[in-house]
Amino acid sequence: MYHPQDTVEIWSGLDKNLVDNLWYKLNYFQVRDIKETNKNIELDLFPLPDKISLTSYNLNNVKQYTHQRLENFLELDSRYKVRIMDAIPDGLILFGLGAAHIRETSVNLHQVYGVPYIPASSLKGVVRNWAVQAFGLGDEDVLLNGEDLVSQVFKEVFGTQENRGSVQFYDLFFEDSYELEKDMITPHFADYYSGKMAPTDDQNPIPINLLGIRAKRLRIYYTVERKNERADVLASTVGEWIKTSLLELGIGSKTTSGYGRFKEVNDVTQQILTDLLEEKRYKAELKRKEIEERRKKEEIATYLATLSEGERLAYKIKNFGDSQQEVVQSKTEIYERVLALPSDEAKIAADALKEYWKMTGDWQRPSKKQKMKNRGIAGLIENE
Repeated sequence: MYHPQDTVEIWSGLDKNLVDNLWYKLNYFQVRDIKETNKNIELDLFPLPDKISLTSYNLNNVKQYTHQRLENFLELDSRYKVRIMDAIPDGLILFGLGAAHIRETSVNLHQVYGVPYIPASSLKGVVRNWAVQAFGLGDEDVLLNGEDLVSQVFKEVFGTQENRGSVQFYDLFFEDSYELEKDMITPHFADYYSGKMAPTDDQNPIPINLLGIRAKRLRIYYTVERKNERADVLASTVGEWIKTSLLELGIGSKTTSGYGRFKEVNDVTQQILTDLLEEKRYKAELKRKEIEERRKKEEIATYLATLSEGERLAYKIKNFGDSQQEVVQSKTEIYERVLALPSDEAKIAADALKEYWKMTGDWQRPSKKQKMKNRGIAGLIENE
């Protein structure tokens, strides 16, 4: 892929390692040199790394997005039943392998977040294909024209030409740490695959490098419209179909060669939603405390505005604790401020400071330096 000319000028001299978006990085910046001959153009590509780890910036962005999506599901709880599943991969997942790319093989990356993902339509297609094979003997019309319970559920899940389905699938993102890992496939009959000749043993194998997704967990979301009378049945049935289809068929490219397979698929709806509700309650409590604190500060500010300067300083002193910092502040900054007040105001603040020093023990057991300050404060109090 090429940049527009004005973008080339902006990005010239850019350190490509500073690019955070992995989609952008893998679709551009791949050509090291271009060699033109009379007949064709040869591209010298940079070597494909053995592993590509995602930056914390990419991971945090998609984590925020998926978390926000889950919160949105809860907001729509009155209209939709949400179900969440975790699929544990059993090896590499190849997805987007056949998409157009300068390397002839590709990997599906989200253009905005720059992370690998699986579109919702792909999961829906896998589940639909499994259901057709399992219940329609490979013929979709058997289910679309059938009147039995399985056929009715199939049509309510996936829809028909006349009616849309009641189940919505969503884009799948990987959870926890994951990375792209280099792998290789070696077609032995390139001329046969291109339609030039039969698959003979004298054809040269051509190794092709590609990128697969190595992940710990794939998070799956789907929702069911509550207005459907069989919403509960659809929710549980689709969960079973997703689980079975991923365990039996897998997802992505070359599943028959062991890629895109899963060893475990579990419903984690209860755990995730419970954790989210606890988080929402915690945030609500923090918000309540924040509002209460703000209200108290406003009340105090209103109250202090009615006081004289000496009364405000006395209020501050009365709210001192016994920390070392506050004790030192009372003997330095606060003491000097009391002395600087007019006599009537000074007496009010001096009374408060005397009581504070009694609390800290500096009035009863003063040091030599403190004795002088005590006398000063006593003088202000006695000066009627």
